Amino acid sequence: MKNNIAAIRQQKNLQQKELAEIVGIGNDWLCDIEKGKGKPSMDLLEKLANALKCEIRDFF
Repeated sequence: MKNNIAAIRQQKNLQQKELAEIVGIGNDWLCDIEKGKGKPSMDLLEKLANALKCEIRDFF
C-alpha cells in the first residue's frame, strides 16, 4: 500500500491536506498511511477509495 495512495492522490491533483479533510482525518495520519507507517482500518480505506474514486484493491 506504501506510495499507492499517494500516487493515486497525486493523479487526482489532490494535496494531502485536501484528502485528509475530505475523509475526516488529520494530515499527519494520512502522511503516515502514505509512507506505510500507519495501518488504516477498512472503514478508512473505504473512505479513501470513495474520495479518490477508485477501488480499495488499487491501494495494494
